[in-house]
Amino acid sequence: MVSGSAIGWYGAQGDKPLTESSGFETDFAHQLCHEWEQLALKATKHGVPVAIVRTGVVIHPDGGMLGKLLTPFKMGVGGQLGDGKQIMSWISREDWVGAVIFIIEKHLANYADTQTTDDHSLETINDTPVLVYNLTAPNPVTNHTFTKTLGAWLHRPTFFTLPNFLLKLIFGEMSTLLIDGQKVVPQALQDAGYDFKQPTLKQALEEQKS
Repeated sequence: MVSGSAIGWYGAQGDKPLTESSGFETDFAHQLCHEWEQLALKATKHGVPVAIVRTGVVIHPDGGMLGKLLTPFKMGVGGQLGDGKQIMSWISREDWVGAVIFIIEKHLANYADTQTTDDHSLETINDTPVLVYNLTAPNPVTNHTFTKTLGAWLHRPTFFTLPNFLLKLIFGEMSTLLIDGQKVVPQALQDAGYDFKQPTLKQALEEQKS
């Protein structure tokens, strides 16, 4: 079983690097993700191996945050979010799909051979393996860098700033991930040998397949 969670599990921790072994700050996002993950862990009572994937901001022009930002950026009124200093942990859609397939093939398909305890495991009531993965690219960026990279990709200026109140209006509770920022790194994926196809933001934008 692959259970989709989010990097919101770690709570807002600024520019502190966060791996699957890191602790958390208690806030709304953490509570929501924690309760969701606990429900998924119930599958282990029936001998079902579980992989919890904590996803960052998925980058693809078809939708999500990037899809909402394309129109204002193309019109030349795009800009950084808030003060632009917050860290954005992102992943391309291609790598998200690739990472999930990798997790299924490497750890879930042959789970009988992976019943070990490491820093990326959660404790369960039996020997059924539970592994946690951060689905983020290995190179998180500040929002300022994201803005300039997106503007260069679209050949548009990026002089404007979207204030926090407007972000909350557009994105709702998801805006906390954009305003507060998190520096989440994919330590478990890298340790397992996953090869990122689009490890940098420039690649993720230039090599997107619509």
